Amino acid sequence: MRNKNGTFAKKHDLSKIREYNIWGNMLYRCNTPSCKLYKNYGGRGIKVCDDWLIFDNFIKDMGFRPTVNHSLDRIDVNGDYNVSNCRWATNKQQSRNRTNSVLIHIDGLSMQIDDYCEKYNLSKHAIKNRVRRGWSNDRIIKTPIKVKKC
Repeated sequence: MRNKNGTFAKKHDLSKIREYNIWGNMLYRCNTPSCKLYKNYGGRGIKVCDDWLIFDNFIKDMGFRPTVNHSLDRIDVNGDYNVSNCRWATNKQQSRNRTNSVLIHIDGLSMQIDDYCEKYNLSKHAIKNRVRRGWSNDRIIKTPIKVKKC
């Protein structure tokens, strides 16, 4: 699929590479107002860096996905697509890196609700209810969850 100089041969060869489709979708979301997802990307001012307008540059910076379970993720969800703000991430990583994610700050540590629930073996439902009720971050995590008896 690559030429002797390391670049990709023909455009139709690229369609066989999943990373090429990921790259194309990134460009489409950011640059095409008729795209259904444009409002969440280009419509919010998210851009693709000039270098990445060429697939070879994108793949040189990002490399290929480590596994089929990885997809392109922006570390800062409000930042642009560029080498310093992108990574190959798992679904779990991506689900925790969203514009609607809730961070809880306790003792100098900031984590999402899911992370606190895993770390302290807490119910996500109970934590979300406490956040919605306006509890302090410290109280949200450190107050034991009462178990109702049937």
